[in-house]
Amino acid sequence: MKKMLKDIGCSVLFEAGILQLLKFNTRILAYHTVNPKYFEKQMLYLKKNYEVVSLQDALKNLDRMQAVITFDDGYKNNYLQAYPILKKLGLKATMYITYEFADKNLFAWWDRVEYSKKGHSLRGLKSTSYAKLENKVFQITGLKSTDNKPEEYDFMSWREINQSTDVFEIGSHTLTHTILTNISHKEAEEEIMDSKKKIEKKIGRKIRAFAYPNGNCSDEIIRLVEKAGYSCAVLYDYRKRKTNNSTTNPFKLHRRGINVEDNLAAFACKVAGVL
Repeated sequence: MKKMLKDIGCSVLFEAGILQLLKFNTRILAYHTVNPKYFEKQMLYLKKNYEVVSLQDALKNLDRMQAVITFDDGYKNNYLQAYPILKKLGLKATMYITYEFADKNLFAWWDRVEYSKKGHSLRGLKSTSYAKLENKVFQITGLKSTDNKPEEYDFMSWREINQSTDVFEIGSHTLTHTILTNISHKEAEEEIMDSKKKIEKKIGRKIRAFAYPNGNCSDEIIRLVEKAGYSCAVLYDYRKRKTNNSTTNPFKLHRRGINVEDNLAAFACKVAGVL
């Protein structure tokens, strides 16, 4: 019932043309995978109604009313479905790569949980220490990170990543996608610094952008990201409607998550800050 009412409300606001009248500063959108049924319509709507800029351009003046597109993890879906549409429309985006996923095309732990259809909550697993996580996921799913998987869970290869840098600015999403607040200072430093160095070596250019896995960070983690030489870092706001302005810490930039189920009306509401 709650979802139905939300969908009706979004449709009413969208059809009335009210959403485009709402003002905001820098809105950063965050995808993981995209839905081919909706993505091109979403991008056409964004380009028609807002100034869409790259993350680095947005940082020059966060007080502007502008939209930024980002992707987490580096799924092959982004290369096959999102990249051609963004290129056709002349839109730029930032892609946060998890090094080990690109290097070994691993079966991500949350994808194994989803694929197993065991109905286990991801929230509880996210609080599990990294040392225990793999064993816990194997106990639930019977699947390992190196097991074969359906193509929908594949990650982009280095060849695909390098072929798409005309659209995607490449950023780091750590080495292994471990939640940084669940590990030691030394381990977090390795995840942050080594991922930067290794990705830079693979793509032959400097990495400036960083994304905290699950959006989790602390003052200590932020200091490590700055020390590593990044110029900015992004959070992941699941239900918050925060935008970014000149008072926002560039190492705690807010993003609004876009789900594969979000139709055009829901997407428009999220961009406008209604959802």
